Amino acid sequence: MSDNLEDQEWAKIGVSASLLKQYGQDSKLFLERLANWLEQIMPSETKVKRRGFFSHKSIAKLTISAGDLQYGIEDPGSGLLSFIRTHVVKGIALKSEEMKPDQWLSEFGDIVKERAKGSQAALDTLTKLIG
Repeated sequence: MSDNLEDQEWAKIGVSASLLKQYGQDSKLFLERLANWLEQIMPSETKVKRRGFFSHKSIAKLTISAGDLQYGIEDPGSGLLSFIRTHVVKGIALKSEEMKPDQWLSEFGDIVKERAKGSQAALDTLTKLIG
């Protein structure tokens, strides 16, 4: 495996494009895999709210902090996932807006790509998630 982010096959098509493809194939599996990856790589920036009992837990909400923005995905249990971006200042949510999945994944993909550039562990797990 190459240590250079730009040499990775998925980096050539883009992190956000790879995430969008996975979301389109199985949104619930996508959310589970993304949450597990973020909990490993960005534990202090990631919050996962789960619902259910014992081994049948599913993700109700995933929130990732990135500076003064929070990116969230909510699963109502049935139907489509909701993608939300919230502007936060000093712990206070000033504005939340629902986004289209492709727009949310594009913005979030850029954050993930930047994070992976600075960490070999993040690059390795991103390769497993997307590659």
